[in-house]
Amino acid sequence: MLILASQSSGRLATLRAAGIEPIVRVSDVDEPAVLAALARERRTVGDPGPSGAQQVQALARAKALAVAGTFKADPPRPGPVEAEAPKAGSAGAGSPGTGPLGAGAPGTDPLEAGSRGVGRPGSGGRDAGGRDAAAMSAGAFVVGCDSMLEIDGRIVGKPGDPRTAVERWRSMRGATGILHTGHTLVRLPDGATAEGVSSTVVHFAHPSDAEIEAYVATGEPLWCAGAFTIDGLGGAFVEGVEGDPHGVVGLSLPLLRRLVIELGGSWTDLWAQGRGRAETEPDR
Repeated sequence: MLILASQSSGRLATLRAAGIEPIVRVSDVDEPAVLAALARERRTVGDPGPSGAQQVQALARAKALAVAGTFKADPPRPGPVEAEAPKAGSAGAGSPGTGPLGAGAPGTDPLEAGSRGVGRPGSGGRDAGGRDAAAMSAGAFVVGCDSMLEIDGRIVGKPGDPRTAVERWRSMRGATGILHTGHTLVRLPDGATAEGVSSTVVHFAHPSDAEIEAYVATGEPLWCAGAFTIDGLGGAFVEGVEGDPHGVVGLSLPLLRRLVIELGGSWTDLWAQGRGRAETEPDR
């Protein structure tokens, strides 16, 4: 059993496409506080500031541990947050912060702090208490993720407003950046952890001013790390990637598999019943 510590529709869609039907539980992490604590920690060892990889890993760790803690302290009841989301929705990943090496104020995503796409997981939990008991007894895993874009010497998160999104796209069109996605996996009930960062090179196209304004007007890039998606409307403005494309969506399947194995789990055991195999015959 896998618990996804994110309401990102993109991460959910990625897991479902891989044959995994997770429990969705959103963390209540103070992301600016996590990043501020990380910056203080890095200064004590003489670093000028945390790297993008360090920032996304700190946020992923905080989210995963926060959600894992709820299974120990306060088993949830069915409600609007503890839920399996509907099938609809686009991809997502993201995190707060913009400016030189992560400096700056984060945006606030009304859907979830960290979505790289459109769509919202829905509500209506099913037997949440029973699934909690199963998670605690069967050795389930909680995964937390967060993403940021490193470009032109800066670490940028979600733009948060149209003006910032337009300015960001005008500055990064035709450029190349690195999308960092941190992952932390927590094993229940003992709390053992494994973590890693997926870093993928992203080559941006050169959209016109009119295309940028039209894209921003859709609202899609406002709550996405780097102000873009790869699997939504913004996909046409990405020329290509070097590395794991799942990491750009917000959850690296190869990395998550390695973390599951590191903690003694089996990737194929996470496949939902009736999934993990082709449901239609391939074209001939």
